[in-house]
Amino acid sequence: YLYKKGCFSFLCDNKFIRMEISSTRLAKWICRFYNYGNSSVMNIQIVVFCFVMIGSIWAQVVPRAFFVRADDDDDDDTEGLKSNVVVEIIDQGEKTIWLGTGKGLSFIEVSSGEEEEPEPHTFSNENLPDDGISAIGVIDDDTVLVAGATKIDKETAGSGLALSIESDKLSSATWTYFEQPTDNADEDSVVWGDVTLKALPVTVTQNNVTYDISIGKDYYWIASWAGGLRRIKKENLKGSEAEWERVPLPLDTQNDFICGDPDSSYELNPRDPPLGNHNHKAF
Repeated sequence: YLYKKGCFSFLCDNKFIRMEISSTRLAKWICRFYNYGNSSVMNIQIVVFCFVMIGSIWAQVVPRAFFVRADDDDDDDTEGLKSNVVVEIIDQGEKTIWLGTGKGLSFIEVSSGEEEEPEPHTFSNENLPDDGISAIGVIDDDTVLVAGATKIDKETAGSGLALSIESDKLSSATWTYFEQPTDNADEDSVVWGDVTLKALPVTVTQNNVTYDISIGKDYYWIASWAGGLRRIKKENLKGSEAEWERVPLPLDTQNDFICGDPDSSYELNPRDPPLGNHNHKAF
């Protein structure tokens, strides 16, 4: 194998495979965890971090299922992974790797100089989604926002979000749960840049699944497919009544969107054309 400049490369069945890994520590852990060979030849099994490959591939498409799991899982057991699907892998600082699995949030704590391989642990916390974890966002060493996904009548649906501002405590961290953001039926407009825009209210959680999370200096941002792109000021993400702000995006026929001078026909609508716009589905 070879790790250089943020890329992890290995030879498998005479095929050269290359993937980007943001954390040097994570890459080294991959090499150590599934590394077999001798002093002259080093072979890496095809199972080498296959869930990394799955996560990398799934990052380019919209996942439809998050729930492959073992039948004999013990919900009270916090050691190991409870699902064989890993959708998100995010490193935080130099010691923590977060795993969004098909059955809850897991983490790996990596310590320098350890002799044994680190084991993943899965949270058992009533304030965390215990279905699939569809997105993870981190900032600094102590803040994590995660999103969950579930099934409602065979439709993938958002199961809410959970925030911790003391994630560095790992198993003892406190989490706050928030319902998946939706709109009231009468919320048929959004105000943006002092302009009122027409908008289709998204009133259900079906297909309203958060597939990506970003945390900036002032805002939490979520991309939720039919739920669109939303944001909330950090100081406003408190309690279960947090109100997310819908962010308008260009129409399918537009290359840009000028906030103060919108097209007169503009409507924020995530339906498929011709009723809506693919651009308004965010993931």
